[in-house]
Amino acid sequence: MYNPPLTVALIATGHADPNDDHVSADVWVVKTDEHGCVVPGCHTGIEEQGVSAQFKLYPNPASDILNVYLATDAALEVGELALTDLQGREVKHVSQAIGNTTYMFNVEDLTPGVYVLTYRSEEVVVTERVVID
Repeated sequence: MYNPPLTVALIATGHADPNDDHVSADVWVVKTDEHGCVVPGCHTGIEEQGVSAQFKLYPNPASDILNVYLATDAALEVGELALTDLQGREVKHVSQAIGNTTYMFNVEDLTPGVYVLTYRSEEVVVTERVVID
């Protein structure tokens, strides 16, 4: 398996406040990952072995029906699609999810809150935050 080298960036910001007798300065340095994320994993697609996937969710937040368009560059890539609560309990599941397809989840029976939608196949794992009203 090809593992590309990691690229890390540093962002520095701050200000200097000159007074009559001294200079006060505040500086912050922030380290990002190869996707420019301050929080690791903040980008939704993970690309491995030339296969990538992403979600198009609507509406988000949802109150009755959540539409999930699963876009992959391999239309026949079969995986699992799962909606879990923040405690990791699975509340909705599609065992044979295929890319470039729209799935409709009835979410009106779910408790309002934040959930995690995950697509998992042999080559890729993608997650996205979902809010249920």
